[in-house]
Amino acid sequence: MQLLEAERQRATAPRQQSTDPAMAAPTTTAALAELSAALEHQRSEQNKYINMERQAMRDMIELERQTMEKRLEEEKAELRRKLEERRSQQAAAEKEKNRMEREIASTLRQFQDQLQQTQQMAMLMQQQQQSQPTQQRQQNPPSFPAPNHHLQPLQLPADEDEDPPTHEEIVEYAEYLGMDPVADADL
Repeated sequence: MQLLEAERQRATAPRQQSTDPAMAAPTTTAALAELSAALEHQRSEQNKYINMERQAMRDMIELERQTMEKRLEEEKAELRRKLEERRSQQAAAEKEKNRMEREIASTLRQFQDQLQQTQQMAMLMQQQQQSQPTQQRQQNPPSFPAPNHHLQPLQLPADEDEDPPTHEEIVEYAEYLGMDPVADADL
């Protein structure tokens, strides 16, 4: 820039050195050539600067593009991981649902079996009561407390053909009542 200014001043400054027109023409031509070279050099420098700026912008845009692609890939990976996790949770929930449905169906079958057994036992007891002779019932009338308010033990007719319940029957009856046979074993 300073070189350009110096050339302009030299070209426009009055020529005091020589008044000879033949001498002035080569000096003016040389000054114009120098001025043209300086302008060309300045344009070249400006073009270099502009090209450097453009390259810097391209590099910055490329870096931003790479950063965004990397961030996009990370987000895709995170979404895939979350989708896989969700599918896994849904599969686990479905398995748990199926397990619970099987357990409910099994419990319902057990209740139905127990109800059937209870109905059968009630029918058997009813048949036994109907088949017993009325005389036998009259011989063992139910006992009531004496009028003097002394309590007498209640005597029930003994069933000689009934065995004590087995462990399996006790566990089954405990489950029927809603007890946990393991936790409530002491009962």
